[in-house]
Amino acid sequence: MMRTLLSVSVAALIVAVIYFTVPSVPDTPKGIFLPANTGKPALSPDDVHLFLPGSVPMAYETVGYIHAQLHAPQVTGQNQNMLLQYVQQLAAQSGANGIAVILFGHTLPTVPSAQAVYAFQGKAIYYVPNLYSSQLTLQMEIKRKSCHVF
Repeated sequence: MMRTLLSVSVAALIVAVIYFTVPSVPDTPKGIFLPANTGKPALSPDDVHLFLPGSVPMAYETVGYIHAQLHAPQVTGQNQNMLLQYVQQLAAQSGANGIAVILFGHTLPTVPSAQAVYAFQGKAIYYVPNLYSSQLTLQMEIKRKSCHVF
């Protein structure tokens, strides 16, 4: 009887130690900014625009590269926005006013929830907003003129 009580007590102690020493899953985004150059002053995260592939300005300067993750067992808009805000903050601190998105998504539903994450990879860029706007206007004007049927 004494041996059983001692065994159960030791087992409970081991389980408690393991439970309290295993790190919890982070519920905030984590990432890294890898600078390509220096010298840009920090901007507001509100000034950082996201560009999907195919919509990146023609002329820009690469400020650095961003890699970030957020543990999220399910796909939600709140988690997606949290990661994007974090990425914009990283870019703004480096002086970038844009991010060319390379990869952004959530792991497949078949992945165990303990390993499910949002992943983001992008290139922090600095572009001249007026130049980008005039490029878009020029592209739209060319498309409009080429679509005229006489």
